[in-house]
Amino acid sequence: MGRVPIATEHRTGEGGDRFPQVKLTEKDQKARFTVIEKPWREFVHWIKAPAFDDEGLVVRETKTKKDGSSFQDIKLDFISNPICLGDETTLLQSGLDPKNCPACDAAQRSNGDIAGPVQRFSVNVIEYTLRGSSWDIKTPFSAEIKVWVFNGRTYDEIEGIQQEIGDLRHHDLTLVCEDPWWKRNKLAFKMEPGYKHESVPPGYIKQLLTTEGNRATESQLRDACGRDLSRTRMQEDCEMALRAFRKLQNEGSDAPAAANGHADLNTGIDDLLGDETPAKPAAPAAAATEDPLGEFTKEGTANPDRTERERREDEAFSAGQAAAAPPAASSGDLVFDDLLEGLA
Repeated sequence: MGRVPIATEHRTGEGGDRFPQVKLTEKDQKARFTVIEKPWREFVHWIKAPAFDDEGLVVRETKTKKDGSSFQDIKLDFISNPICLGDETTLLQSGLDPKNCPACDAAQRSNGDIAGPVQRFSVNVIEYTLRGSSWDIKTPFSAEIKVWVFNGRTYDEIEGIQQEIGDLRHHDLTLVCEDPWWKRNKLAFKMEPGYKHESVPPGYIKQLLTTEGNRATESQLRDACGRDLSRTRMQEDCEMALRAFRKLQNEGSDAPAAANGHADLNTGIDDLLGDETPAKPAAPAAAATEDPLGEFTKEGTANPDRTERERREDEAFSAGQAAAAPPAASSGDLVFDDLLEGLA
C-alpha cells in the first residue's frame, strides 16, 4: 500500500482490464450486433449476504416477479463475484467442486445460503449504431467492437437461434431491454447482417476487425465474466456471508426459512442472479455433429490443433444439439477470414 494519484485507474468502482460492453440501461433500449467468434466461458460465484440496518435489524425489500406480482424478501447485499477455482469437468458433472474451490465448499456447507457457481459467457461482437428507436442502421454508418456478456440461459437461446438461421456470423442478433432493473432483455435476430448495409464505407469492417486493440483479449473476456480473486479473499468473502446468515438465524427472524436461501431465494433466483441458474451436470453428449458457425460451439474433433480442454468444452456444449448446416471454412481459432470474405 502507499500513495496513489487521483486518476481513473484508481476509482473504487473500477477493477481489472475492462473493455467496452453491450449495455442496455433503459426500458425499450435496443442493440443490434454480429457475433464474430466463439465465446469465452467461466464458472462464477455470486456471493451475497442479508443486509442489516443501523439497529441490527434485517432489511426487507419488495421484489417484482416476471409475471408482475410482487413479494417481500430479505435484502441481499452483493459481496463479490469470484471466478470459481473448481475443475471444469467436475463442475459440469456435479455443479460443485468443494475440494478445489472454497466458494464451492461454502456453498455445500451453507445449506443453500451461498449459491453454487453459474456459467457466464463473454464474446466480441460488432455493435451497430441504430437510427432513433428503430432497428435501421444509422447513416453515416458506424460500428464498434464490444464485449457481450450473457448467462447460460441466454446461451441456450442463442444456440436455438443458430439452429434456426444457421451461421451466426452471417446474421445479426438483437436485444430489447424489457426491465433495466433486473437486466431482462429479449433476444431475437435479423437475417441481414449490419456489415452488409449499403452505407458501409469500403474497407470499414476489415479495418475495424484487424486494427490492434479493437478486439477484447482473452484476459479481458475473462475479466468480463467475473473477478479473479485469490483463494484467501474468496474464503473471507464466503465467511462474511455465512456470518450474516448465522446472525439472521440466531435472531429468530420471522422471515420464512426461504429467506435463508431456500424457497423465496429459489423463487427469485433468476432475478438475483440476472436470470442465471446454478451450474447443472452435463447431459450425455449426442453424436458429434458439425456446427454451422464453426467457432461458436463445436468445430469438430478432426482439428488436431484444438486442445484437450477445448474438445471437452465442445462436447459439453454439443449435448443435445441437433444437426445443422455444414460450417463455413475456417482458418483456425479466428473467424475474421470468414467474416471478411467478399467484403471490401
